[in-house]
Amino acid sequence: MSTALERACAALETPVQSICAALASRRKDGQAPGRVLFASPRHGDGTTTVAACTAVALHRNLRTPVALVEANPFSPALSAYAGCPPTPGFAEVLREEAAGDQVLRESLVLGLSLLPAGSLRAAELVDWRGQQARLLLEDGLRAFSFALIDVPPLLDRPVGRLLFEFGDLAVLVVRAGVTTKPDARAALRVLEESGVPLAGVVLNRFKKPLTFP
Repeated sequence: MSTALERACAALETPVQSICAALASRRKDGQAPGRVLFASPRHGDGTTTVAACTAVALHRNLRTPVALVEANPFSPALSAYAGCPPTPGFAEVLREEAAGDQVLRESLVLGLSLLPAGSLRAAELVDWRGQQARLLLEDGLRAFSFALIDVPPLLDRPVGRLLFEFGDLAVLVVRAGVTTKPDARAALRVLEESGVPLAGVVLNRFKKPLTFP
């Protein structure tokens, strides 16, 4: 694991452990968490960082296979964090240039599998629920106790809402001092209307005293 990701995980230890506890409790109750969507209202709220740190924590604490899919090819960050090649990634799956059930790769942390975002132009037309995307998000993730899916920001990139059908739970990430109350409420409404149960909300980069813009 890269030094940058180690530092991020240390900074997010408390909120990430809370999310891990919520997911683990569902597992103990016989409700397999399955696929967990990590979403935020806007770009820059830290969804990829929070999802990556949660994946690492779940694997370390529960000793179970975990997958992390960076399904936000508009602003890729995972390959730099995890030190893995940027392609083939989720964008290549959307273009059907890569087989959805064969693209996940083992990370440097044994038992943690990753798929970076690849790269997608803003105006590029792809089928977000095409055959290869379904192979990945339905069949390819079945082998994992936890599969975390980092989706595009809900308010900036509404197309990412097409991925809701592949989620069993959702985690909302908001950023202290940046995310506005109206944006947070709007994102919560989007998730509520989707029908995907909310596992929790992570307040990223929290420092006292806390102010909301």
